[in-house]
Amino acid sequence: MKRKQFLTLIFLALCFKVCAQGASPSTINTMGGHATISGNDYAWSIGEMTLVHTWNAGNFMVSQGVLQPKDGMVPVSNITKNDQSLSIYPNPATTEIFVHYQYPSSGIFEYKLTDVVGKLILQREFENVSAGTDRISLSALSNGYYLLQVSFAPNSGEKEMKAFKVQKIQ
Repeated sequence: MKRKQFLTLIFLALCFKVCAQGASPSTINTMGGHATISGNDYAWSIGEMTLVHTWNAGNFMVSQGVLQPKDGMVPVSNITKNDQSLSIYPNPATTEIFVHYQYPSSGIFEYKLTDVVGKLILQREFENVSAGTDRISLSALSNGYYLLQVSFAPNSGEKEMKAFKVQKIQ
């Protein structure tokens, strides 16, 4: 009888797939997200912290401010646009950054600077412009990361929007 129970137990154990040590690196983000597109996993985060701490507990590791990438490479195919119409420099910055833009037609150029929790720090809008350089002072801001959201709406055409993570140091 005991042998029959033992064989039944072994048979049941072999029927199930056991995945020990199968926790893959992952992060819980307060801002950002995760998506799977065409079989590739993408993760993004807004407002990574300057100071990084890591805690280990058994088989799990938690890191503050760092996304844990999956192993392997993601192929990049056909980058169709070499956009040099907008540049933000220097980044990281100590006292100021410059927003340089140059578009083929005139329109409305706007930018917003926010902190990592979304509080608006600065907003500017320029109408009927196609090129220019604007200076943003960072001297009154604390060290850390900020989000610069830039948009350009040409008088005829589609609105273009971009976001940049700006780091204030020293």
